[in-house]
Amino acid sequence: MHGHICMKTYTQYETNGYPLGYPYGPDFDEIFVRIGYRLKRRVVVHYSLSYIRKGEPNIHTKWPIKPQGEWDKFPLGSAFLWGTIEYRTKHTIGISYDFENWELNLNLGYWRIRNHLHKRGATLNTPILSLSLIKHFNTSINNPTN
Repeated sequence: MHGHICMKTYTQYETNGYPLGYPYGPDFDEIFVRIGYRLKRRVVVHYSLSYIRKGEPNIHTKWPIKPQGEWDKFPLGSAFLWGTIEYRTKHTIGISYDFENWELNLNLGYWRIRNHLHKRGATLNTPILSLSLIKHFNTSINNPTN
């Protein structure tokens, strides 16, 4: 067995083109609610609502954001969101079908973004249509047959 530890200080929220955390990067919060109803053993219908407040920094923003010595001070009147805040609201309805370790999802919805791209007053309203196929892998040591 071999192990390697890389002692490195990250100065941004991505490395080698991959995010180090959530894809939105720093400076956001989200409320997400999903309600589902099982119609049949393998079929679920659901409604979801997502509300995101996103400040201007993203995964490409270098840290510290402000000059050294001021990086931990946020604008007055703001808990943590920085700059022109983008507000994203997404409503979707969908249906899911489960078969063994596979899941097929179809979702329809609506997305409203205020201060789109952090431009004050810019609004984007767009419909959503998504189709996804997901493979679930069983990682349980106690049940190796699935």
